[in-house]
Amino acid sequence: MGSVSKAFIPPRMYVSYMVLYLSKRHGGKLSSHFLVNVNLQTQCRQAYIQDFTSALHSIVWHAGFHLLPHHLVSYGFPKIRKLIGTRYFNKGYAAYAGHLNSSFQTARDSEGHGTHTLSTAAGNFVPGANVLGYGNGTAKGGSPHARAAAYKVCWPPINGSNECFDADILAAFDVAISDGVDVLSVSLGGDPAEFSDDAIAIGSFHAVAKGITVVASAGNSGPSPGTVSNVAPWLITVGASTMDRSFTIYVALGNRKHLKGASLSVKTLPAEKFYPLISAADAKIADQSEEDALLCKPGALDPKKVKGKILVCLRGENGRVDKGHQALLAGAVGMILANDENSGNEIIADTHVLPAAHINFTDGEAVFSYLNFTKEPMAFLSNVRTELATKPAPFMASFSSRGPNIIEESILKPDITAPGVSVIAAFTQATGPSDAEYDKRRTPFNTQSGTSMSCPHVSGVVGLLKTLHPDWSPAAIRSAMMTTATTRDNNGEPILDSTNTRATPFADGAGHVQPNRAADPGLIYDLTVNDFLNFLCNRGYTKKNIQLFSDKTYTCSKSFSLADFNYPSITVTNLNDSITVTRRVKNVGSPGTYNVHIRAPPGVTVSVAPSILKFQKLGEEKTFKVTFKLAPRAVITDYVFGMLTWGDGKHFVRSPLVSYIVYMGETSFSPLSSTGESSLSELDVQKMTKSHFDLLGSYLESKENAQDVLIYSYTKCINGFATYLDEAQVTSLKANGAPTLSSLQKKANFGERVIIANLDTGRKLIGARYFNKGFASTSPTPIPTEWNTAYDTEGHGSHSLSTAGGSFVPGASIFDILVAFDAAIGDGVDVISMSLGLSQPVEFLQDGMAIGSFHAVKKGIPVVASAGNGGPVAGSIAHGAPWLFTIGASTLDREFSATVALGNKKLFKGSSVASKSLLAGKFYPLINVAEARLPTAQPADAQVAGKIIVCIRGINSRVVKGHEAELAGAVGMILANDEESGSELLSDPHVLPAAHLTYTNDQAVMNYIKSTKYEQFLLHPDVTAPGVDVIAAYTEVVGPSELPFDKRRTPYITMSGTSMSCPHVPGIVGLFRAIHPDWSPTAIKSAIMTTAKTKSNSKKRILDVDGQLATPFAYGARHVNPNLAANPGLVYDTNVIDYLNFLCAHGYNSTFILEFSGVPYKCPEKASLAEFNYPSISVPDLNGPVTITRRVKNVEAPGTYTVKVKAPPKVSVVVEPSSLEFKKAGEEKKFMVTFKPVMNGMLKDYTFGHLTWSDSNGHHVKSPLVVKHA
Repeated sequence: MGSVSKAFIPPRMYVSYMVLYLSKRHGGKLSSHFLVNVNLQTQCRQAYIQDFTSALHSIVWHAGFHLLPHHLVSYGFPKIRKLIGTRYFNKGYAAYAGHLNSSFQTARDSEGHGTHTLSTAAGNFVPGANVLGYGNGTAKGGSPHARAAAYKVCWPPINGSNECFDADILAAFDVAISDGVDVLSVSLGGDPAEFSDDAIAIGSFHAVAKGITVVASAGNSGPSPGTVSNVAPWLITVGASTMDRSFTIYVALGNRKHLKGASLSVKTLPAEKFYPLISAADAKIADQSEEDALLCKPGALDPKKVKGKILVCLRGENGRVDKGHQALLAGAVGMILANDENSGNEIIADTHVLPAAHINFTDGEAVFSYLNFTKEPMAFLSNVRTELATKPAPFMASFSSRGPNIIEESILKPDITAPGVSVIAAFTQATGPSDAEYDKRRTPFNTQSGTSMSCPHVSGVVGLLKTLHPDWSPAAIRSAMMTTATTRDNNGEPILDSTNTRATPFADGAGHVQPNRAADPGLIYDLTVNDFLNFLCNRGYTKKNIQLFSDKTYTCSKSFSLADFNYPSITVTNLNDSITVTRRVKNVGSPGTYNVHIRAPPGVTVSVAPSILKFQKLGEEKTFKVTFKLAPRAVITDYVFGMLTWGDGKHFVRSPLVSYIVYMGETSFSPLSSTGESSLSELDVQKMTKSHFDLLGSYLESKENAQDVLIYSYTKCINGFATYLDEAQVTSLKANGAPTLSSLQKKANFGERVIIANLDTGRKLIGARYFNKGFASTSPTPIPTEWNTAYDTEGHGSHSLSTAGGSFVPGASIFDILVAFDAAIGDGVDVISMSLGLSQPVEFLQDGMAIGSFHAVKKGIPVVASAGNGGPVAGSIAHGAPWLFTIGASTLDREFSATVALGNKKLFKGSSVASKSLLAGKFYPLINVAEARLPTAQPADAQVAGKIIVCIRGINSRVVKGHEAELAGAVGMILANDEESGSELLSDPHVLPAAHLTYTNDQAVMNYIKSTKYEQFLLHPDVTAPGVDVIAAYTEVVGPSELPFDKRRTPYITMSGTSMSCPHVPGIVGLFRAIHPDWSPTAIKSAIMTTAKTKSNSKKRILDVDGQLATPFAYGARHVNPNLAANPGLVYDTNVIDYLNFLCAHGYNSTFILEFSGVPYKCPEKASLAEFNYPSISVPDLNGPVTITRRVKNVEAPGTYTVKVKAPPKVSVVVEPSSLEFKKAGEEKKFMVTFKPVMNGMLKDYTFGHLTWSDSNGHHVKSPLVVKHA
């Protein structure tokens, strides 16, 4: 593997062991690592029970091996020192099949499976290895100097199945144990079965009892849950994942899209020649089903339709290479094999019989979409090339069988994962690489995929560990590999499943095996034969049953508990209260002190006692207890996962935690557990921890170095980490850790110590909870388990939270909302941001947001809410409660421009963040969508194809309009505003080249085409803030348009709405809480409102979307100005009694107020809305003099303020007194404002003005005035 080949292909054909980190590159040279340190494993003997072997193949070449031990010569090959023996077992098979001829009386491999697996584990160094000319290099197995013995137990299928019989498997185990092998590699498996009915479980138990480690494949029935096989706890069960080497072929479509696939096809198409493309479903014979044709089954394809074309087949049911053979027989020149959804991203390089490309599910959808919407689809297939260091790798193979373990749920299976996709290894010459009768090719090496291929990778590692640590038990070896496995890929990200979601321990077990780390694990979880027998006792096995496993009588221990079974992973089933499990660890390294670190499964609190283990000598054992407890408010009814790690600064001994939670109803408790744990979601913890690795890794050259020195990653109530750094690194970290910010952020120390709670769709986080029981109670069907998480699946919550409190980085139910408020208040947050709204105003007593926010404000917590997106219709404001801080949306001084050029040389400026673009300077036909209609009201493909289409904004979403245009064949879209939307432009992530134009510009485009209720005493919104094309963090669960067809992913996105403007203000409020911790929520609101500005950056009045002057009904007290708000001079303050009096004046009686506020309150005899101390002043139905009372509090130095009034038209406004003198901070003064209509020419609509108190120190405390004439 490390030698330099004469071929131009890089010399790492066997990168599957590079993925296991057995060697590393430094400056182009291979450093001396694990394999070299153990003399490449010269003593271990490995046995392989499968379907065996091409005995004289070069992979078992015996150069460099000593003569055989005398007792092994009798059944081996005395002249071949590498493969020391082969045996075959067929009596069980013969009992079913009948008489067997001489071809069955041999251990020779007739199909390649056994040769492939043996050479993967123990193959010697072989230069010049390649697969049909691809991937030239030096090949070797995991233990290249180990001796090997082969035991053949599998034979040609009988009636399509029944290849490997239990009687033959048990006989092979019996002989292998007697032969004295060190490791047994078993790439066999079936459906999960009870241990007493499972020959592999019984045989492997006897092997382990003799100190022989047994490694078995997990099965190829994934990705369905509960399919993992070989689940006995004495077995090492191996799943399959990918490696960072691929054999790449590219598919070029006629629409200029290029898709990356995998293949090992020797045949190629002429360079860059395009061929007609056809879906196999469209190429069916008349009497065949579309389903069979799409799967390219035998006899389903019509040669007349296929000949000379590239055929698109769907993966599934029949073999991948067989599909290509059917395509070839039908006359196809090539094949594109597209994954189904279950197979996801997993693509396999097969030795196809014609030019072929295997592509993933997303790319397959793109191909079928192109076929469906293109009149004459064309495609081209490139030549195959070898690519190394591909990313991400590894990720889980879709076929790899998944947990949970349906035989014994408390034992996590698989244990570990290893490379099992497109693995190159030796192959028999008795059959072709596809093992099909029609395949006459022969090759000494081949790629194969399956857990049969991953299993021998681990067997090879076990062989090395046996040489290094001959005194370790099989359980100790398994523990060493499991507790040192990695759960991250070569991007430093969590290992993914084939569907691009994070893999769980049910897929990858403890993670991907790391041999170098396994050689020095620090601590191990050990088990004895008696532990395994007690395990069987606990399962209810009788003495008679146990005789299947033990050759002597065994009396079951009465004190044994399955919770104390010393497995390296910890699984708790049916957690409904509290469970304590016991584990013991043995020191196999130098003396040291280990500290525990826990990443608890979501919804579970986990405590470990003791939390420190000190070891003074080798072999010393210590016991610890782990207590799992259902967290307060936990409503999870599925498996959840975490991690427990013991670390001493050098070793990190990790154990997966798996809990299955049974919800037992709500209880009364403190929002925080007794241990102070919060219910932060697992994915949020992972993202936070990744950011720590990213930051630390940027100073230590790699994330791997960061992982080695990171002691703790704080992710509960602190965002930070503890690490080992030298003084220079500390200095560098400090020097680069403080970005330059605005003056207010500096003054507030970036909002330090302030907690912003975000009520939204999920997501510096110190807490994440979800609330869905209200929704679930009204849902007609059970809600899916993936909804039981605070993780953001649509981006709205991530976007709004990162806007409010983001770190610097290179439908709701009333009941759920109330519970969320309750939890946030109990959690002690400082600010609540609520980017939610109602479709129409409702009474406060019926508004969960009004009720919840009242209780928050009562506790001194400011609540900021979005005004809603129902504009510009009058009276559409979403939140009217006076204790809420309501935010409208305005634009930013940054835009994403897209220019429209018409044939009449007119240019129009639009907006877009479309990732695609048209050719520079090229004009396309332009068509109005109204002229491109079919009778069915769908865009007509023939009329739209190749043109730029003009669509009108409204009803359906903006991005969906573009998607429909793209499906109809449009090359681009102009999205035109209707009159109501005016000049508001939004930059959306369109799926085709697009530009969003204003209403005025739209009229020009169309002409070119033709010629060629809340309380009226309160003003809402309170202020406005940026809410158009706001860039912020975004979830990567969905695409930027949130639509099913959008497979793009981005960590940041632009979004628009009052949901985006709302979190700008909580971010500011958070800063104020740091500067002015004694200010009430109302004082903060007043400071922001009275210092807001009415002019844009061009020094002109803020405009509405129609180009007219905006009114306070649009922007409230105007656009927020944070720096001025930090020093407002005066504030209008209110308390809870003021809000209760407001409810009294609103007509609420004592009974309703008790129901609303939770406290009894007697209304005053004269409660007046005119006396409510709001920073804005509204007078409805003015038909005579009205006097309003307000009070202001001085929050700055002493000073004298004078009043200036700009009266609303046709209204007289008098303020008494007109001057206010303040002698100290905190002093309050009252003033009265009298409004009187001017009788002549009195208006019948709302009019606006403002009142301003100013002092000589530059403070200007401005309040909007709104008057409606009766």
